[in-house]
Order: sequence, then structure tokens, then C-alpha cells
Amino acid sequence: MASAVLPNRRPVAVFGGSFWTGSTDQGLRDGFRKHGWAVQDVDYRSFLGGAARTLGWKVAGRLLLEDSKRAYRRELIETCRRLKPDLFFVVKGWAIDPETLAEIKRHAGCCAMFYPDRDFDHDGVKDQALFTMDLLTTTKSYHLPYLKGLGIAAEVHFVAHGYSTAAHRMLFDDVSEADMTADVRYVGNYAGYKADWMVPLAGATPELVFRIAGNRWRAGLDAELGSRLVEADYLLNLDLAEAVQRARVNVSIHSGPGPRGWDDAVSTRTFEVPACGGFMLHIDNDEVRDYYTPGEEIDVFSTPEELADKCRFYVRNPDLRRRMAQKGHERCVPAYSYDRRAEEIIALVRPRR
Repeated sequence: MASAVLPNRRPVAVFGGSFWTGSTDQGLRDGFRKHGWAVQDVDYRSFLGGAARTLGWKVAGRLLLEDSKRAYRRELIETCRRLKPDLFFVVKGWAIDPETLAEIKRHAGCCAMFYPDRDFDHDGVKDQALFTMDLLTTTKSYHLPYLKGLGIAAEVHFVAHGYSTAAHRMLFDDVSEADMTADVRYVGNYAGYKADWMVPLAGATPELVFRIAGNRWRAGLDAELGSRLVEADYLLNLDLAEAVQRARVNVSIHSGPGPRGWDDAVSTRTFEVPACGGFMLHIDNDEVRDYYTPGEEIDVFSTPEELADKCRFYVRNPDLRRRMAQKGHERCVPAYSYDRRAEEIIALVRPRR
């Protein structure tokens, strides 16, 4: 039963999303809680069931998925009706349509979204819902002129990616050279652009132990190379933390230009690798240099030849690599955590009622 909101109630937020440990949703939700907010989350994974496995490939799967989305939307509306939150918050906004958001706005003081992806073309993400939020924060600086150019009513702000303090942390006080499981490791899902970097790297450094973890790499590479390089289809949470800390070099590269020509400069991995205590070799751009000093806290590369040369160099120079990894960790933690990103978002929230 809904009750009147007492004047001395602490700030209340309703979060919709997917709250597996290490996700952006989980990181920001916990960040709000650490800053004094009471948060009720509605996890869409609990509504998916069998539909999550089919994802629309079969007629029955499509029907189940649509039923799951409707159930999720109803639960969001009911939770907001009951709690009358100061804030309704989602990351990316899976399954949120304008009609649902209009109903939620009747009960919530402010509706906000954190958008962490390169493009707006993901399954279940409705552009219209993006544009009717009261507050839209994006991790991509190139989104700002696009979104503002649409003339939408929402406030649009930049808030960077971060790392989850629950998942992305150093597991070991120290890892000896003998305990390393890879000279070079890349963790991330397959994309043709990434393969254009990784395949030449593998060919140029046959003397190094090079490992890849991520979805679709086995299918994207030829059978021999895939069997040699791919160690796992995914690494999450503490498995990711351990893999990062036990690699001499962690390569960070993104998916390349999208349909609009947008190209990521940084991603969550930009912050997760140093948070886990790993040494990071990052594709070079102005934005990553805003967060770290190349040659001191991380290093960068611009060509496949430079990437291979620096992998060999840092594998052969463990003392330098360890000093830089430590400085990178100190720069990242806690400044780039989702706790801090939540603090930035809270400062932008202005309940409309």
C-alpha cells in the first residue's frame, strides 16, 4: 500500500537495470547508497526467464521476451507508484518506452539515465525514452552536440565511465613473474576492428604468451589462431580482476567507428584495468591522456607496430612495468570509481516536484 511521503525521509531512488556484480548498474546503485540514498532496485533479469536465452530468434522466444518486458515495465511503474521516489534511474534504459516513462513521471521527482555505449541502436533501447528523460548523462563527449542538437527538453551532461569497487580490485598484494598467466592479455568482446589489431599482434610476437577472453572470438578468428589465443568466452567480477593482475601487459582497445562515425576514446576497461592493479597499454587519444599520464601511469600506442614493440618492451622490463602499474592504480583508485560518478550525478539531480 502506498503511503504519504514524510518530510524527514532520506532521498529515495528506484533503479531499473541489471545488477550483476561488476556491472555499471550495480556500481552506480551502490554509489548512490554510499552517498546516503535509499535505493530500491528492479532487476530485469528476474523477468526474463527462458526469453533471455532465445532473445527473439524464435517466434515463441519473441513472445516471451515481449511478455517479460511488459512485466518489467509494470513492476517499475508499481514500485514508483508505491515509493514515490525522488529519482527514477536507469542505465541505458532497456525496455523503457515513452508510455512507461510518462507513467513513472507521475510518481517520481526526477527521471534520469546514464548512457555508457557508443551508439543508440541496441535491442530494447528506445531513442524516444532517452529524449524524454529529465536528466541524461552520457559517457561519450561526442554525444553532447548530437543530443543537444535534437532540441530535447532533458538536461544533458557528460559523466565518465568508472569501475565497480565491488568487483574491480587488486586480489593480490603482489604477483611474482613466475605467477603470471600471460605476457599479453586482451579482455573484451570480438569486433572486426579489434581483430585488425589483435591478429597482427599475435603474428608479430610469437615469442610472447598472448591470451584473449571475450564473446565471439572463437568464431571471429580462424580455427588454429582461435584455439591458440582464446582462453575464455567471458571474464567477469573477480575472474577479470585476477586475469588482469596476472598479465604482464593488458591491452585496451575499443570497437572502432560506428555507423555515425563515432569512435570510443575510453571505455569501462580504461578504468577497470588500473583499478585491478594491472599494467595498461591503451590505444592513444586525447581523452585517455586526461585521465592518465603515458609513460608514468600507463602507456599508449597508435600503430600495430608500436603495439607489438611496446608489448615486447614491457614484458622484458618488469620493474618499470610494476612501478607504472602501481602509479596507475593510485591515480585511478578511488578517483574513477562509480562511487565518485554517482556523486557527480547526484549533484545534477533536481527533483521536479
